[in-house]
Amino acid sequence: MVKEIASITQEFTQSGGVRPFGMSLLIAGFDDLGLSLYQVDPSGSYSETMEFEDALHTAILTLKEGYEGAMAESGIEIGIAYLEHTTTKEIDKIQQGRFKKLSEPEIKDNLANL
Repeated sequence: MVKEIASITQEFTQSGGVRPFGMSLLIAGFDDLGLSLYQVDPSGSYSETMEFEDALHTAILTLKEGYEGAMAESGIEIGIAYLEHTTTKEIDKIQQGRFKKLSEPEIKDNLANL
């Protein structure tokens, strides 16, 4: 899927000489090898693996670069969707979708690390 999205964005960049998508994407997936995180740029290039913390840093840095003026944690909202795996007493494995919104102190810590 990542290669296909990158190919489409690259095709638009080459044929029209413009970057109509104008955004980077962070795409996460999970397979037999574990979690994979990819970044696709508007140019069509992509990096195959990223650590979660690197992805979070990249997202905040991208926001900061495109933002004019002082950036405060109160003006940023970041949500993380993930699957949580649990095992019951009967050894049944359960997957539950979870969503976490980062708190202002968590965002402030990430801004301070830029």
